[in-house]
Amino acid sequence: MKSFSNLSRVLSFSLCGLLLASLTGCGTSRGDYTPSDNVAHQALETSLKTWQEGKPASSLEGREPSILPVDTQWQSGEKLESYEILREDPSDETVKKFVVNLVTKKASAKTSDKKETHYIVVGRGPIWVYEQEDYQRTLNMDNNPQPAAGGSKGWRKGRAK
Repeated sequence: MKSFSNLSRVLSFSLCGLLLASLTGCGTSRGDYTPSDNVAHQALETSLKTWQEGKPASSLEGREPSILPVDTQWQSGEKLESYEILREDPSDETVKKFVVNLVTKKASAKTSDKKETHYIVVGRGPIWVYEQEDYQRTLNMDNNPQPAAGGSKGWRKGRAK
């Protein structure tokens, strides 16, 4: 009987240890998933340049590390005529946030649209590059406004299946 109670005690302590380790994240912090300043800036620059060149977002997936842009404007077929990364804004330790000027043009439009927007960069492999509205939509999936008509269809169309 004594060996059974020792075995039971060992198993109980082991299970408690596993539970505590899973709750604490085994020593990792949110910052472990945040790209460095240079990597985040380069991922954003590469994404915007790829969009400006007229290539699909999916063309960045084969890189090391993969870059996964999430931008409804790009994925719905808008053209990027020009961009300027203005600065990195302060943000929490989990993401990098950049302010960018974009000049875009819808396929059916005759004039360009200039706007200042924010991009959120998160992850180390893959690196996700979100336009801020798309990032907010992802975080708030239960109360999720749909993007403009055709937005999500363009994203699926350009991705490998």
